Amino acid sequence: MKKTIEIDGKSYRRWNPRRLAIHECGHAVIARVLGIQVNKVTLVPSPGGEGHCLWIIATKTEDNIAVCLAGMLAEVLLLDARLPNGEDFNTDRFAPDRRLVERFLERIPASDARTLWEIMERTQALVLDNKRSILKMSRVLLREKQLDAAAILAFLTANAATKKAA
Repeated sequence: MKKTIEIDGKSYRRWNPRRLAIHECGHAVIARVLGIQVNKVTLVPSPGGEGHCLWIIATKTEDNIAVCLAGMLAEVLLLDARLPNGEDFNTDRFAPDRRLVERFLERIPASDARTLWEIMERTQALVLDNKRSILKMSRVLLREKQLDAAAILAFLTANAATKKAA
């Protein structure tokens, strides 16, 4: 099996649909738990990435950083971050998420900022608290390939994602 796929003449590392679904649902579930509107989550690969979670930027910068980190943390915590062939997890794949985190960090004044570590710990707790919702939604996303805002809200309302105080 080839390790890469071609999209519009560019080469991308072959994606694992289950891993990708858990990653994107990590973003979506944690955004909704934090009260952030999610317009769409998709597994459709494109030159911009393997999948996408489109959310409305929150007023709290820390919440935006948490949503950015949630995809990676969902993979690490729920899939043990190992590839089937046993090779180490490739963090280069998270470059788009990392760039967003860096942009949001620029908005936090140093005098009143939570550290990235504190935000990471909070997001890790949210991912673990919402593990069931992330995994269940990822199965729906694998089947449907795309969920709109109404489908995401209906799913999470029915499956009662838990909110943890900031």
